[in-house]
Amino acid sequence: MQKYGMKQKEAARILGVTDAAVSQYLSEKRATKRSLRAFRTKEFDDLVKHAAGIIASSPGEVEAMKAMCLCCSSIRARRLLCALHEEMAPQLRNCEFCLPAKSST
Repeated sequence: MQKYGMKQKEAARILGVTDAAVSQYLSEKRATKRSLRAFRTKEFDDLVKHAAGIIASSPGEVEAMKAMCLCCSSIRARRLLCALHEEMAPQLRNCEFCLPAKSST
């Protein structure tokens, strides 16, 4: 947000959340579970930075939705959530919620 000169209020509007929610994410008062911190890999951060760049350069709601959808699709395709989900609920090992069965290739 700061990198792109975007105000907190504008980021909240584009993302469809409250100013308070943005503030809490920035101050790490939300999403603070240990497992969530472990989930933040360089690959994940790169996907989010890419989406942030798109959102900041074309702050329309449709462009923001496309960027967030692309980010989510990439996260699912790379199975970046699997370890987090399995840690939170071990019965989800080898689940197929996000994608069809893991490819054997």
